[in-house]
Amino acid sequence: MKMKKNVFTLIELLVVISIIVILVSMLLPALNKAREGTRKIACKGNLKQLGLAESLYANDNAGWIIPFGKAPWGTAVWKTEPRFFLAYLGSKSGNAVMLCPQALEMPTLPAYEYNQELTTDVALTPFYRLDKIRTEIIMMTDATYTGSGAYWNGFDHTWWIGAISFRHLWAANTSHSDGHVASIFRADVKMNSQSIYPMFTP
Repeated sequence: MKMKKNVFTLIELLVVISIIVILVSMLLPALNKAREGTRKIACKGNLKQLGLAESLYANDNAGWIIPFGKAPWGTAVWKTEPRFFLAYLGSKSGNAVMLCPQALEMPTLPAYEYNQELTTDVALTPFYRLDKIRTEIIMMTDATYTGSGAYWNGFDHTWWIGAISFRHLWAANTSHSDGHVASIFRADVKMNSQSIYPMFTP
């Protein structure tokens, strides 16, 4: 008596392949979301370190925050000048802390920006002491890619909408004067009626 062989027909094989394709297509969005969530957490860690560097600098400089640039409307130096953030982040790791893992347009470029309302373009004359800045005011955040090989270096009340990048699952990570880091959506950002500083709704 001959044994019956169990073999897949072509139709059965195509059905199995179709099921696998469907399952993969269902799982990919969840995997991508989990990966973006991991990048979001890593970005928050970067901003936490930047906030700590800001605090250490203020402690060493009579409470003044790190300035933005070196001349009126001149070159932004807050993230490149060795005596500013890099001095407190460490020369070897400082540049890496400036890289947001979700800034995929140019992943090797610094992708955070500074609130220019709080400082100035002149290096030796910052506007504010750190303990005078309200904690709900955004100090540093995710920067938008300019499309010309760079990210925004700073933002103010007139162009924050285009400059802040909400790249973390439609949210932006932000650093604040007391060292805490928040994750905010565009609708969370507002203008305080008593100031022109971009704030977030706590």
